[in-house]
Amino acid sequence: MNTEPDDLNKTTHWPYASLFFLGYFGKNSPGGKALFYRTMIGALLCALGLILSPVVENPLFVIPVLTLIPTSVLIIMWAYKEYLAQLDELSRMIQYESFAFSYGIAMAIGITIYAAGFTFNTVFPAAFILFAEGVRGLALTRIAKKY
Repeated sequence: MNTEPDDLNKTTHWPYASLFFLGYFGKNSPGGKALFYRTMIGALLCALGLILSPVVENPLFVIPVLTLIPTSVLIIMWAYKEYLAQLDELSRMIQYESFAFSYGIAMAIGITIYAAGFTFNTVFPAAFILFAEGVRGLALTRIAKKY
């Protein structure tokens, strides 16, 4: 009885471009297309909120416009929750590790922005925290290469 793997040199191939640029295992992965469309809806709502928030002056529309950005974040969170539920254990673990890493980076960026505001007596845009998403893409590729 042979218990050894058929090919010891066989390696797993991950869609590194999709992991780095889009943050997931591609449209062909389980739930990939749904994640893509749901996150695009979230991104469009976020962009709409960012564009309209400085423009809208009518008090009737200020609150709905200001809720577009948090709503978009909730939609993206829900989309990833659904996506992660459909992944196999290894893919899910890779995603969780990258989320943990980018959470730490986001906290570091956020605290640095907050402290720099006091130091330079100004307000820095919180949008700098979005750099953590790029770091997550980098973390995804590095973590996937371990497997």
